[in-house]
Amino acid sequence: MSVVLTKAQPVTEVEIIDERVPAPIRRLVDLARAVTTIETHEQRTDVGQLHAKLGAERRETARQQKEDVELQAAIKRVDELRSPYTLTLKTLEDWETFISKKLSAYDKAEMQRARERQQAAIAKTEVKNDAIVAKSEELGIKPVLKAPAVVVAPPKTVKTDEGQSSSRKTVYVFRIPGVGPDEDLAKLLGSDPRLAKIDDALFVLNVGEIKKQVKSPALHAHLRAQGITIDEEFDYNSRG
Repeated sequence: MSVVLTKAQPVTEVEIIDERVPAPIRRLVDLARAVTTIETHEQRTDVGQLHAKLGAERRETARQQKEDVELQAAIKRVDELRSPYTLTLKTLEDWETFISKKLSAYDKAEMQRARERQQAAIAKTEVKNDAIVAKSEELGIKPVLKAPAVVVAPPKTVKTDEGQSSSRKTVYVFRIPGVGPDEDLAKLLGSDPRLAKIDDALFVLNVGEIKKQVKSPALHAHLRAQGITIDEEFDYNSRG
């Protein structure tokens, strides 16, 4: 096929040029759309000239845009109108992040204390149940065992009277000791000594598979055995 510069090729709806584009530019685009395969030096010259004209029109349009006083005034006005919203959004996002960190610090500490209190409650109940069993055997009756008290951890969701809510989601973040946060794990070679414990048969350092398994606490012991560190983090989202 040769280059055709006089007859446009069929176009799809997506390729139709908006009528707001000036007619001379639309004619250049029609010529560009008609270009298929360059086969001769003459055609190469024609297409090169077309490329130059397109570039010149683009630069001229950009210059006109910068010099359009009415347009620049409108852009300035839009920026002025947008500025309070941008500033307010940034302020709210910053303070949401600040509060999320405070919530996370408290929840982590409180959940650790809850686990410790729960273990203490279990141990205390076991002592009581041992005494109950011994006494029941002595009396020849069936023991009635006690259940440990359930220690309540911080709630996952808090709601306001207006129906808004703040929810906590647990996410697991993994890292491989010695590998920096800016390093691309997918590009590390299997011979890298930092990956010595990684099960190549399972992972071949398949980062996607690691991320998938990290989401399942039941697999954490298996991952940690391979030198992968898993940290529990909290993500907070608000709705309403």
